Amino acid sequence: GFKEAKETIDVLLYLEKIDQITAAVEKVGLKAFKTKVAKLLKNPDPAVRSYGVVWLLVLGGTQYKQDIAKLLDDKPGTPADRFERLSYNIERCVAAMALGEMGAKEYAPRLVALLKSSVGYDRTGAVRGLRSMGAKEHAKQIADLLSDENDILSYDDVRTAAIKTLAEFDATECAEQIASVLKEEVVSSEVAAAAGYALARLNGKAWSKDIATQLNDPTAQGDAAKALALLDAKEYTKEIARLLDAHDSRIRSDALIALGILDAQDYRTQIAGHLQEEDTDVRSYAAVTLLLMGDQEHSQGIRDVIHAEWNNPRFGFANDPVAHFSARIRLQRKYESDSLLEDRRQQLTQHAVEHWKQINRSGD
Repeated sequence: GFKEAKETIDVLLYLEKIDQITAAVEKVGLKAFKTKVAKLLKNPDPAVRSYGVVWLLVLGGTQYKQDIAKLLDDKPGTPADRFERLSYNIERCVAAMALGEMGAKEYAPRLVALLKSSVGYDRTGAVRGLRSMGAKEHAKQIADLLSDENDILSYDDVRTAAIKTLAEFDATECAEQIASVLKEEVVSSEVAAAAGYALARLNGKAWSKDIATQLNDPTAQGDAAKALALLDAKEYTKEIARLLDAHDSRIRSDALIALGILDAQDYRTQIAGHLQEEDTDVRSYAAVTLLLMGDQEHSQGIRDVIHAEWNNPRFGFANDPVAHFSARIRLQRKYESDSLLEDRRQQLTQHAVEHWKQINRSGD
C-alpha cells in the first residue's frame, strides 16, 4: 500500500547520499536502520531488491543472510524469454556475490547449483561468490565453465570470472584447461588477459607458447607481454621489444614494463630513448623500467622524468616513490581491483624504489 511504498522511497532517499545514511543511523540506530533496508529485499522491483542486498552488505547485515539467500530462488512468473530473465532475476547474481563476501559458506551448495543456470549473470555471480568464500573444493565445477557456451550475452564474463577464481584458488590442476581457451580460433581480449595472468600466477610457464599467440593481437598483446615477462619467458623478449614501436601508447607502456621485468639489458638504450617521448605516461613507464633494470647510465634522464611527474598535480604522487612506482607497474591493466599478482607487484615496486634511492645518492 501507500505506507509501504512511502517507506521504501524514504529508505532509498537515505541511501542516495552517505551523509544522509549517517544521519538516519544516528536517528534510529544501526539495527533499526538495517531492518528498514532489509525490507527492500521483498520489493517487487528486482533493481530495488539488488540495492537492498548491496546495502546490507555495506552495513554489515550478516544476520540477513537467510533472507538474501532466498533471492537465489526462481521467482513466480519468471519470464520464459532468456533476455527478459536477465533483468527479472538480476538480484540472484548480486545475492550470490554478497553471500560470498559475507563468508556464508553454508550456502556454497546453492551457489554450485547456480553454476548450471541458463542465465550468464547467475553463473558469474555464483563463481564470484564461491571465490569470496574460498570454496576451493569446487574448483572442478568452476573449471567446467571454461567451455561455457550457454549464454553468449555473458559468455566472456562467466569465463573471465572462472579463470580469475581458479587462479586465486591456486588451482594448478586446472592450468591446462585455462591455457586451452588461448587455443581457440577467436578469443576476446578480456578472456585472453585473464588466462595469461592466471597462468602467471600458477607458474604455468609450460603454456608460454599459448600466451605468446596473443602478441599479434592489438587488443591483447600488452597483457600477453606482461604475462610472459612474469613467467620469465625470455625466449619472447625480441617479440615483446617489437611492441616498443606500437602506435598505441598503452601497448608501448606495457612492453616497457615487460622488458623491465625480464631485465632485458640489451634493450636499455632503446628504452632510454622513450624518456624523450611526447607522451608523458610512456616517459614515466620508461623511467620505471630503467629503474627495474638497475640502470645507472641514464640516471639524470630518469630523475628528470620522475621529478617532472611529481611536480605535476594531475598525478598526485607528491614525492612518494612507492605510490608512484606501484601505479606504473600495472600488471593487470583491466583488472586493477584483483589481487592475483599483488605480491609480485609489491616486489617489483620495492626493487624500483631501491634503485631510485641509489641513483639519487649517486647524483648528490
